[in-house]
Amino acid sequence: LGKYSPRFLQRQLRKGFSNLMQMQKDLPRQANHILSKLEEDQLSIRFEHKNLDGMRLTLDRIANRLTLGIITGCMIIGSSMIITTGVPPFIFGYPALGLVGYLLAACVGFWLVIDILRRRKM
Repeated sequence: LGKYSPRFLQRQLRKGFSNLMQMQKDLPRQANHILSKLEEDQLSIRFEHKNLDGMRLTLDRIANRLTLGIITGCMIIGSSMIITTGVPPFIFGYPALGLVGYLLAACVGFWLVIDILRRRKM
């Protein structure tokens, strides 16, 4: 109830009004200072990014996963095209290059799935 007493509210109102009056006095001087710096080309603005490292790491991880997924898909499509051509040498009756492509795509895909599942548990 002390927060809502008339005396407390009156003090808060006076303090706020006093701050407002001080700002009214300081504002023209500060605006003039900023404008003069701007006219002299001496005004510099510095941006500081805070707590963006986590976001950057997350975006890097997402980009890497997407890239690996696209590469894996391309390897599967390319290997399928090679398998249908019948280009020698053959392993078990299939073109060796196509089978190697499938094997590499399977390894990369398996590693990607394991990495995704492992990161979710953390």
